[in-house]
Amino acid sequence: MLTSQEGKPSFVAGELDHSDEDVYSRDAIRGQLQVLKEYAAGNMNVDECASRITFHTANTASNDGATPEDVYDAVSTLIRTLHHSAIMNPTFQPIIMDLLEVIQRLPAQGVPSEGEGIDWVAIGDENNKLWADWPLFLANLTDTYMWEEHLFLESQGADSQKDTKAATERWASANAWVARLVSSGNKKIGDTIFLHNASYRILRVLDVEGHPHFTGEVPAAANLFRYAALILLSLSREQPPPPDPPIGVYSSKAKEYSEDRKVLWSEPGYSVSRWRWWKTRWSQLAEVGDPDIVPHAREALVAMEEAEVKLGYEV
Repeated sequence: MLTSQEGKPSFVAGELDHSDEDVYSRDAIRGQLQVLKEYAAGNMNVDECASRITFHTANTASNDGATPEDVYDAVSTLIRTLHHSAIMNPTFQPIIMDLLEVIQRLPAQGVPSEGEGIDWVAIGDENNKLWADWPLFLANLTDTYMWEEHLFLESQGADSQKDTKAATERWASANAWVARLVSSGNKKIGDTIFLHNASYRILRVLDVEGHPHFTGEVPAAANLFRYAALILLSLSREQPPPPDPPIGVYSSKAKEYSEDRKVLWSEPGYSVSRWRWWKTRWSQLAEVGDPDIVPHAREALVAMEEAEVKLGYEV
């Protein structure tokens, strides 16, 4: 995160892969990033930002000769820009969350009903309305999270040429973004399945001793508690059945994910007992004396305690 001369955080556009985009889409991305930069600087309110940042998509959908595939590409471009910007700018994630909510309330956008893509593009049908249903948002979130994980894993190891610190911070931000989206309670932008998938971070930090990626995963795991402790506690109390296939904390293959390290907790699924264990483990990590670990452990503990107070549930 860059800082302006006044000491305030500055919006970072970062490098967004344009390799598979046409020139028109590249121009749209640049325009959307500029709108977000002005919004983050306080030069426009959220309603103006919502109107301006969706202009390319709305304009594409209303153009004569536009096809469903054109709209699909335009919506994908916007969503990629939003996910990327949120991850590159963790300080601005709350106002991007506000933006998503306002965009969702925009007037319904008509979508072409004929042309290329009519057989496979569902945007515009009764279950994928622009903008109320945020079509493609979750699918793009899946792709984005997988890409961010790839970048993080690529940075690990002594022979990596990547900036490990920067990669760790970016991976932590990606997990904060997922946690915020899930905690919104809006299933159009953040279903709990994404938290289940992200909980592999919890496995490697809290449930395994000395995982090879432990240090790099600590900030990411802590962010799941910072921004989704209420959801994690609710899941621990309710113990919902596992998704199919079981993923994250639901997986019964803790030994495989441990990479031959000691498994500290092997019972799959969420439970109050596991929540208590997580508190115990964070407490242990808060005392290790490592400045790369202790602050995150302490903040995760505070978030867990605050969640218990909010739910009126003492564990």
